[in-house]
Amino acid sequence: MSKDNNVLLDAIVSFENFKKAFFEYSTLVCKGVVPDELIADTEYEHKLCGKTGKLTLILRGKYILCIYDPEIEGEYNLSWHYNLRHPSDWEDTIFYLWPYPDSDTTATYTNMPHWDCYDPGEAGSIEHYAGICEEKILELSQLPEFRNHKDTLANLVRLLRNDQAKWVPSRIKWEYIKTIDDCIKNLKLLGIEIGQQDPTPAQESNHENKEAKLTDTEQNILEVLGNNTLKGEELLGEVGYDYSSHYKTILSNLVKRGILTNIHK
Repeated sequence: MSKDNNVLLDAIVSFENFKKAFFEYSTLVCKGVVPDELIADTEYEHKLCGKTGKLTLILRGKYILCIYDPEIEGEYNLSWHYNLRHPSDWEDTIFYLWPYPDSDTTATYTNMPHWDCYDPGEAGSIEHYAGICEEKILELSQLPEFRNHKDTLANLVRLLRNDQAKWVPSRIKWEYIKTIDDCIKNLKLLGIEIGQQDPTPAQESNHENKEAKLTDTEQNILEVLGNNTLKGEELLGEVGYDYSSHYKTILSNLVKRGILTNIHK
C-alpha cells in the first residue's frame, strides 16, 4: 500500500472512530410508544407494553441503559438494561427501531428520536475526535492528488462538526448519524475517483452492493453461515448469539433484503 493510500486510510479510520465516540458520549432520546424490542424478556415487558413516554437510551459497552419517564403523572420512572453481545449491536438495534428515511426497513415508530449532548466534558471529548479528523483531512489535502479537492475535504469536516466551529453542548437531529456515514462514504469514493486503490475490503468496494451495507453483526452471521443451510436458531447458536427477538429481527431483515433465504417457504 502506498504512502498516499495510507494517509487516506488514516483519514477514513479517524471518521469511523469519531462515529464511535459520538455514540459513546451522546444520549438517544425519543418520545412515544416504548418499543417492544427493548422490553422483551425483561421484568417490565407487560408493564410497559403499549405505554407512551420519554425514553432515554445510553450506550454502556455491552448493554444499553434504558430510562423510561412516563407521560402520566403519578407513574414511576423505570430503568433497565438491554444487553448486547457486542457494542456494534447498538447500531443494529437503533437503526431497526428508527431507520434512515431511505432504509430498506419499514419504520415501526413515527416519533423520530434526537441526540442529546449537553455535558461540556462529553462535548469536549467529541470535539477531540473531530480535531483528529481535521488533522487527517488537512494532511490528505496536502497530497498532490487531493489538492484540487481541498474544498470538498474541508466540507467533510464542517459536516462532521454539525456546521459549528467546534462541538459545544447541544441537541442534535437524528439524521446527523447519516451525515457521518455519508462523510465516510464520500471520502472512500473520492479516493477511488482520483485513482487510488480502494482502501476498504473487497466486499465494500461496490457501494451499490446491498452487502456493502452490512453491520458487523450481520457480517458475523453470514461469515459463519457460508454455503451451509441452517435454521435461524441453529445459525445464531453457531455465531454465539441467543435466539432472542433482537437477533430474530436481524435475520428477518436479512431475508427482506434478499441476502438470506427463508428455507421454510
